[in-house]
Amino acid sequence: ETAAAHPAAVAIHFEGEKTTYQELEARSNQFAHYLIENGIHRGDIVGLALERSSYLPVVILGILKAGGIFQPLDPSYPLQRINYILRDGGAKKLITFAENNFETPTETVYIEEIIPRLNEYSPSLPNVERSSNDLIYILHTSGSTGKPKGVEITHKNVVNLLLSMQHAPGLARNDRLLSITSISFDIFYLELFLPLITGATMYMVNSADTKDAREVISCVQKENITVLQTTPSVWNSILEIAGSAPLPLKAICGGEALSKDLARKLLTKVNELW
Repeated sequence: ETAAAHPAAVAIHFEGEKTTYQELEARSNQFAHYLIENGIHRGDIVGLALERSSYLPVVILGILKAGGIFQPLDPSYPLQRINYILRDGGAKKLITFAENNFETPTETVYIEEIIPRLNEYSPSLPNVERSSNDLIYILHTSGSTGKPKGVEITHKNVVNLLLSMQHAPGLARNDRLLSITSISFDIFYLELFLPLITGATMYMVNSADTKDAREVISCVQKENITVLQTTPSVWNSILEIAGSAPLPLKAICGGEALSKDLARKLLTKVNELW
């Protein structure tokens, strides 16, 4: 719906590469047709071990449009953990980059081999029956108290969160949201889907830069970022490096307890703190 209303708006911005809503809609539809042709049906689980790239949103949306369920895996995970999660979830396929070279029994497809072939497929939305009760993704816990547990999230769970967050803290079409969260954490999917249902722009920095507060601040300033969500520990790092420079954005803090001291410091820098 957003792509139809704002086709020329920039949906995804990654390292200078801009993807419009119209392009994202077409490419993700083509990717969905590829998956359907290659045996993915409604309710099938697809493992996802990809670095941050302009392809990542295409793949995620394509899995959903094929009726599938995505299972995110951080490519930096140990192979033993990746294989355990794939077995535990029952993934039918694993989508990754060829350089990862995972030794896994799950059927593996490499994104570099798929992307050049996408124009062979229709850019129209596949005719796949779906329900708000269907699963959208399965996210495994850290496993710090034992083996990782797969948490099942439905489409209506995610839609409920997105519509609530769109209202407050609030997101508008002219917003630019910076994503620095790993795909293995559920807040990444707020960073992806909230701009996409709003007509805003999601800015993604590469995986290395997400861990560098200097690069995060540079992107905020250079790209006029208006919304940034991260943890208290990362906000502390950002404040230390920002010095006296203002950070004129909507700051969202989650994942850990927010101390009063950090809140006071942030409120001297940002427009809003949630």
